[in-house]
Amino acid sequence: MIKITGLEMVQNNKVKSYSLGMKQRLGVATALISDPDVVILDEPNHFVIIIEHNLDFIAASDWIIELGPGGGKQGGSVIFEGTPEVMLNAETLSAKWLKKVVIQ
Repeated sequence: MIKITGLEMVQNNKVKSYSLGMKQRLGVATALISDPDVVILDEPNHFVIIIEHNLDFIAASDWIIELGPGGGKQGGSVIFEGTPEVMLNAETLSAKWLKKVVIQ
């Protein structure tokens, strides 16, 4: 995990010598090790990509990219891209379930 996150120097330094930003990156790396969902952070542009299936989280997102149409080998194509509001009118499996959560 250290190699993947670009934190190779962590092995040789003491935590107290790191900047606040580095300590935050270490916290993210630690979280990823304990919970291996994919999270991509691009700090300078405040851009976060999270692979998530929780419909409440999806409904609160700014932008959704749905891959499909199925899982595994039946997926991999972008079948929807847009806001949660636009997704409510889409004809995808995730849109079907999102409608049930939002309409309740």
